[in-house]
Amino acid sequence: MINLSENEQDAFIEAFNLGIGVAANALSEMTEQEVSLSVPQFEILEKSEAVQLMLSEDVTPIRGVRQHFAGPFSGNALLV
Repeated sequence: MINLSENEQDAFIEAFNLGIGVAANALSEMTEQEVSLSVPQFEILEKSEAVQLMLSEDVTPIRGVRQHFAGPFSGNALLV
């Protein structure tokens, strides 16, 4: 399991916010509607843990989008 410092977690959240902000702005322009965003939660989970969490009865029905990224580090971002 990867353990990140609070500063590293904040950096991931900020990078994610920048990308989502650009996407939300584009969606707003296309639909001519306001798009509201909230501060994301950040958690690193094993794939099996994420599946269990999403299948939990305590979770409201959800939808998501996965985006692969590569560069100095690579991975997949899941917007749920």
